[in-house]
Amino acid sequence: MPVSTSMRSRISPMRLARHFAGLALAFVALLVLQPTPGLGQSSATPEVVTGFVSGYEAPQPLPTGPLDQFVQVVDLDPGAATPIHYHLGPGFATILQGEVTHHRLATGRDTVYGPGSTWVEIPEDVHYARDEAVTPATILATFILPRSAEGSIPTAEQPDPQRPPPTVPNAARVPITSTASGYEVTQFLRSYDPGSSTSSQLSPGAQAVVLVVSGSLAVQDGKDATSFETGDWWLETSGSVTTSWNQASPPASAVVSILTPRQ
Repeated sequence: MPVSTSMRSRISPMRLARHFAGLALAFVALLVLQPTPGLGQSSATPEVVTGFVSGYEAPQPLPTGPLDQFVQVVDLDPGAATPIHYHLGPGFATILQGEVTHHRLATGRDTVYGPGSTWVEIPEDVHYARDEAVTPATILATFILPRSAEGSIPTAEQPDPQRPPPTVPNAARVPITSTASGYEVTQFLRSYDPGSSTSSQLSPGAQAVVLVVSGSLAVQDGKDATSFETGDWWLETSGSVTTSWNQASPPASAVVSILTPRQ
């Protein structure tokens, strides 16, 4: 089940007063530094919107040997279902739209997940997912797999007749370059309005797979800018700043899967 946490802190009135005073000074300084828009110009700058953020520690123990980061976007039409299957490494599935019913054979239970919800899959846990709703569903999934392992392994016994299968419009698989005893997976959706841009710099040893799911994006990481269309992907690594932007007129979107080593 998705896990949520909350934090509460107690701040003294004196500290609170100093905090808001500092914010007021910073806001005044920002007003002074910002240029005044000219006639006919807008002061609003398009922003990249981040949504459906989820982050989890990979269950232990991890598979042995060289590992891959496998990222895919899975679409389920109403009535569609994945085969009954398992994976040889941990997985993380976040619902981007619609509603998905996830079934674990070990427990015999169904759990329904809506947009923004995430479930964690442990290695060799037999399960399947289906769309019992009247609207399509989309899943963003990240797996940590042995280098030679299949992304998904169906079991010998399947329902008869089988339901319509899902489609996978976007997928990427890359080697994990860092060596660590554990990893944190963070995944989310970025939405780019025309003219919007964002820059990112990963923590040491981390890597990120970015899949373009709609529109087109330009990307620069210290070299010449490269254009990426729907279905393309790029890899970000630590040590450099990567800037991506939407230079076209239609909106664009991309899913991001970040793998951060933990010792």
